[in-house]
Amino acid sequence: MRNCEATSLLGLRGLRLATAIAGALGLAGCADQWNRPPLGVDAPTGWKDVRDPKPVWPAAAWWRGFGSAELTSLVEEAERSNQDIGAAKGRIEQADAQVRINGASLIPLVSGSGQASMQPAATGNRVVRQYQLGLDASYELDFWGRNRASVRSAQATAVAARFDAEVVALGVTTSVANTYFALMSAQERLAIARGNVKSAQTVLDAIQGRLDVGTATALDRAQQRAILDQQRATIPPIEEEVRTNETAIALLLGRPPVRVSIKGGRLAGLKAPRCGPACRPTFSSAARTSARPRRRSRRATPTSPPRAPPFCRRSP
Repeated sequence: MRNCEATSLLGLRGLRLATAIAGALGLAGCADQWNRPPLGVDAPTGWKDVRDPKPVWPAAAWWRGFGSAELTSLVEEAERSNQDIGAAKGRIEQADAQVRINGASLIPLVSGSGQASMQPAATGNRVVRQYQLGLDASYELDFWGRNRASVRSAQATAVAARFDAEVVALGVTTSVANTYFALMSAQERLAIARGNVKSAQTVLDAIQGRLDVGTATALDRAQQRAILDQQRATIPPIEEEVRTNETAIALLLGRPPVRVSIKGGRLAGLKAPRCGPACRPTFSSAARTSARPRRRSRRATPTSPPRAPPFCRRSP
């Protein structure tokens, strides 16, 4: 009798303990909202030099504002063939596929099976045919919210992949434009260096003619020849810079450098895109005061504000 009472008492205690554990787990499953504690950092709400809080995003085809058909063709080809942009698009497709994979856990799983068999009968010349069909359906109750959380995580990753692709595309187009401008600058400096070599050679020929008639000395010819050699020495580094920029543009286009031919031109032939007041930098009163030249100081020189960005979207 006492053994039965002890057994029932232990069973009752075990039931109460199991009920308490189940209740605690249920409450823990409902606590899916986690509030991040404050960091205690005095973060500013905005920048001092920002006049318009609205972000200024460049136009979709900002490179057309420079009026260069070659630059436009290079940028458009980079958007089509650049490997970084292609990889970013692939990451978008991968993220979308992951959303579909994670979302499959929220729908029922249905599977079917079939089987057919033939065997001779035990008596007679008959054939016994047997067919079996099976259909299974299962559904996982997302009691703790794990499946829904994985779907939301995959969706956020897909959105981030799209933003990442936009950043990569903007970086590639700006790299193409900057490298193209550097190439044009190097071409102009190369033309100037070759003109200097030609002028130095003309002067050397004139000194040689004067030396032949006795109106110049060998020292004059040696000095001019040194100047000519110095001018010639400036050409190889500039030629290397031109080839480096051409190779960089070819890599941005996803093509071998030997298959890319860039004409270039003069920087003076480019148009200056119009810049609205929204993309011009502003300065606080303290910055303007510090930028003023001091009186009664011979070393103080007025400082000019930084230039506006080379390109931006036109103000409406």
